[in-house]
Amino acid sequence: MSNTKLFSSVVLTLRFPLMILVLLIHSLPTDSNGIGGDTFLYIGTLVKELFTRVAVPAFFVFSGYYALKGHNLEQWGTYKAELKKKVRTLILPYLLWNVFYLLLLVGKTQLSLAFGSTPKDPFVFEWTRLHEYLWTDCLDYPLWFIRDLIVLTLISPLIHFALRISRGYIVALLFIANIVFVDLTLIPTFSSRSLLFFSFGGLFALKGWDPIEKLRPWLYPSLAVWIVGTFTLPLVYSWRYFYVLELPYLTLSIVAWVLLFAFICTHYPRLTHMLQHLNQYVFFIYAVHAVLLINWARGIVDRIPFFSSSIPGLCLAYLTIAMLALAMSMVLYRVLRRCTPRLLALFCGGRV
Repeated sequence: MSNTKLFSSVVLTLRFPLMILVLLIHSLPTDSNGIGGDTFLYIGTLVKELFTRVAVPAFFVFSGYYALKGHNLEQWGTYKAELKKKVRTLILPYLLWNVFYLLLLVGKTQLSLAFGSTPKDPFVFEWTRLHEYLWTDCLDYPLWFIRDLIVLTLISPLIHFALRISRGYIVALLFIANIVFVDLTLIPTFSSRSLLFFSFGGLFALKGWDPIEKLRPWLYPSLAVWIVGTFTLPLVYSWRYFYVLELPYLTLSIVAWVLLFAFICTHYPRLTHMLQHLNQYVFFIYAVHAVLLINWARGIVDRIPFFSSSIPGLCLAYLTIAMLALAMSMVLYRVLRRCTPRLLALFCGGRV
């Protein structure tokens, strides 16, 4: 297998494990009794704020790479063709999931009122706030990633132009800017870090670099930073300059994950095949898990005293919430694929 094909295999293999990391970001149990103390605070910070945070930047890197690979987006015909694809794969699913969640919240509130009970978390719909529900504060909150990808798609000719004219040095400038200006905002509701990691992936495509070959010299430095940073950065999470350290950590963590999975794809074909087969669930899990499923899973776990009685219990609760949400998402996907495959395809942008 050539290194270019190997990188494509790595991306396909990595998507499901990265999706598990996204679930873990949203699955932290509430230590309402204060049993965990500083120990569980350290564990929760390590998992939720460090170890798992590589997922979304990695997805942006992959998106940037494939957006610019073989595409001159400064040409109107190419740009127009890519925009048409993104209407189906990004814009339509983004709107459908947020509208669905909006209807779900309104229906839940109205149903409670109809039965004479007080809604636990009442949702009052206001037409004047429609833009907030669908964009500014997207209701299906993990879909901020899709929202940023939509913006990146719209400005992709500018990204292509900036990368070409600067010979890629614009990525270094973005990196420095994101360190110096932690809250850097170029466009409202749009993360400058999204632009950085998308451009980082796009740079590899524009230069025609072989990702695996180019990253391989960074294997040991990236592994060292990833391992040491994961266990030490939680200790300084509350520091003012934490985010200055976080960005290099995230960047090298992506390198470490890519090279680790390059090794897996090369030496463990059965595991690779299994993970690539699970790739079909990724977008659906990403979009649906925050639509009640995480809360349902957390509600189930909260009813079992063991999970809130000790630090091991809280750690197990963390994993259980994520695994329950994962299982429910996958079962729902299978049901919808059997019963309403066309509807499922619409909600997943054709990723079925």
